Amino acid sequence: MITGVNIYETRDYVSKDDPDKEKPTIFKIGLLDSQMKSHILDKVSDFELSSDNPDDDTKINYRTNERNLSLVKFGVKDIENLLDPQTAEPIKIKPDTVNRFGKSYEILPDRILNMLRLKIITELALEILKEVNITKEAEKN
Repeated sequence: MITGVNIYETRDYVSKDDPDKEKPTIFKIGLLDSQMKSHILDKVSDFELSSDNPDDDTKINYRTNERNLSLVKFGVKDIENLLDPQTAEPIKIKPDTVNRFGKSYEILPDRILNMLRLKIITELALEILKEVNITKEAEKN
């Protein structure tokens, strides 16, 4: 029997590059629902296989960084111990709300995304794509 995924469940993730091993930044990663994940992944590439001119090359645009930003924006539900670069104090994350596909989504604000290095965005996006779904029942087995 197939069990549906719980899009409200999160798991903790700590970056491999976090320098503070005693009090690291903890990213609360959730699962994306199928509609949102499909929407994000389908926007990643454009292909133009033919044109009016037979001498034209095939055109392929692949927007990996845009995909990664969207995955993190929708997939990271909270962050603990992220320090404000100006005050060096932990930031309390207040999610923004957007409506897509007739549903409300809580997302990371752009001001928070702008504080994260692209390397961290990429690492988080790859972790989100893994779709690790560990329920309490699965942990027991």
